[in-house]
Amino acid sequence: MSIVTHHRWEEAPGARDADRASPRGWAAEAITIDLRGGGRMLARRKGWLLAPLALCTLASLAGAMLVKPRFASTVQLLADPRELQVVRPDATLRVQAAELTSNDAETALGVLRSASILGKVVAREGLDRDPEFIGAKPPSEPALAALTALEKRVAVKRAEKSFVVDVSVWTLGAEKSARIANAISAVYLQEEAAGKVEAAKRAGQALASRIGELSVRVQEAERAVAEYRSRNELVGANGSLVAEQQIAEISKQLVTARARTADARARFDQVQQLRRQPLAMGDLPDAAGSPVITQLRARYADASRIDADLATRLGPRHPDVIAAAAQVKDVRRQLDGELARLARSAEADYERARSAEESLGRTLDRLKAVSNDNGEAMVRLRELERQAEASRAIYATFLQRAKEISEQQGIDTSNSRVISPAIPAQAPTGLSRSMILAGGLMGGLVLGLALVLTREITDGTLYGKAQFATASGLPVLGVLEQERRRSRSRPALRAHVSEHPASSFAAVAYRILDLTGPRQSRMAARTVVFLSVEPTFQRTQIAFNLAVAAARDEGRVLFVDADQANGFTRLLSERPDQGLADVLSRRCSLDRAVVVDEATEIGILAAGEGGIGRPSADLLAAALMAPARGFDRVIIDGPCPGLDPAALSVAASCDDVILVVAAGATRRENLQDALELLGPVRAKVRGLVVA
Repeated sequence: MSIVTHHRWEEAPGARDADRASPRGWAAEAITIDLRGGGRMLARRKGWLLAPLALCTLASLAGAMLVKPRFASTVQLLADPRELQVVRPDATLRVQAAELTSNDAETALGVLRSASILGKVVAREGLDRDPEFIGAKPPSEPALAALTALEKRVAVKRAEKSFVVDVSVWTLGAEKSARIANAISAVYLQEEAAGKVEAAKRAGQALASRIGELSVRVQEAERAVAEYRSRNELVGANGSLVAEQQIAEISKQLVTARARTADARARFDQVQQLRRQPLAMGDLPDAAGSPVITQLRARYADASRIDADLATRLGPRHPDVIAAAAQVKDVRRQLDGELARLARSAEADYERARSAEESLGRTLDRLKAVSNDNGEAMVRLRELERQAEASRAIYATFLQRAKEISEQQGIDTSNSRVISPAIPAQAPTGLSRSMILAGGLMGGLVLGLALVLTREITDGTLYGKAQFATASGLPVLGVLEQERRRSRSRPALRAHVSEHPASSFAAVAYRILDLTGPRQSRMAARTVVFLSVEPTFQRTQIAFNLAVAAARDEGRVLFVDADQANGFTRLLSERPDQGLADVLSRRCSLDRAVVVDEATEIGILAAGEGGIGRPSADLLAAALMAPARGFDRVIIDGPCPGLDPAALSVAASCDDVILVVAAGATRRENLQDALELLGPVRAKVRGLVVA
């Protein structure tokens, strides 16, 4: 859709001459919004659009008729690589590293799609006899064909960061899809359990073979310890050697003997001191604290008291005093005798304690010497004992593990199970026939549009205003509407400026009129030539409408036909006898050749007979431009620069050049060639008019 804001102008009050002296003031510029360009492009390239659209539609229709509905069913499995530990009491699941469990979970995906699992499913479900999997004609190896078809229909995926695995199967039947999916999960669980049992059997057999070797190794290690101990007389008890035990015992006895010796020596010294210094009754030491000594000391004290008392009262010579003194001496003699006996007994005890101490010391020294002699042997013995202990520990571990594996062989330790069994699908999956047909239509439309755009880009033909402006580097003065006429009717010049003032012809004509301006001097008319890249009636039509507009606004206008083959002369109902060719050949003057159109009051100079050839600029100036100075404006319907050699001469003798191009007919290279031919007068080219 093309919306044009037509050129409007505001005339200042006053005479027309004053209006001619200065250009019009525009109230609004011409604004063209091309909303129908895309539609016109599709109309031009409809073959490129409809052909792929039809082909894709037919292909999608055929595909929709051939496609069969598919039903998919999914079973969810928990493929947990961690095993249940039912024998060991320390844990219920064997915990593995995160990397290992992730890799094991990924391995489960490959196992589910493996040929061993799917092959058993084929045999179990009889797919090698199903025409859907082997085809209408049975192959030579139906099992292999069914396996290949099943591999293409099975999809296995794992949820991120989990052990949940989805196994999907599609077939042409909903019940069949669910049955095969459940069969895959059942076969997988059976194979996994059987694999673990088989692995346990192999491990048990390997451990059993190693247990015999380890038992022999333990016996040899223990035998080596016993032989070395016997050879080096390293007899032990309770985990240590007898010599070491004796040293410890003798050391304890020696400490006790030394204490007894010291005690006996102290008692002996106390008795000897008591014999040398008679003591009072209260100073009696513990060593002389026997009952006899105590009794004798008490009698001695009584006798001494009686003797002293009698001596004081009776005198020293009294018989009682003498008898008391004799009794004191007798008690003293008995006391000295008892002390002597105690001294001999204490001395004997001391000698015995000292002898026992010396005997224990000698025994300890001897045992220490023996222990020092056995030091090197003990180092080697301990090494042999450590080796024997390590062999016993390994043997015990292998023996315990072998028993655990033996008990575990009959127990299913797998933690994998079915979370959600597959159920028959209620509706087919995949693309329906309507979706296929819609996809074909969309694909054909997209392909057709792509081809149209590609053709539009690669085609050198120009269509739009922007394309012409880009290719030429000149402003586009306007776009002319296509005139509707019968295909066989003869084109006719129409004064759209007066008949249809709101038409594009009127807008373009007035824009060119204002762009070129009025004559600058009364000695020369303002000359405008219209050239076209290829012959087109629209060039003549816009030139004629410019002449009509100039005649209405400026005064006298001369309309000249410089195109012998395609100018306006061929459209005249009555051709004049003389024309431009006669004027340039000096066969007649300009005044005689010009005729006046009564309706528009425009001077008409036809092409004439014989053509104008390639006139020089001087000839045109002398024969045409100079005599035409009585006109306010000269408008020339010129030829095509690439077809007529006179185009450049005519353009050089004019003030303004307007180049008319045809949308959908003018090619980029032709436009550029025409501009190149007009190179010497390129500065006079005011712009393009798109017809």
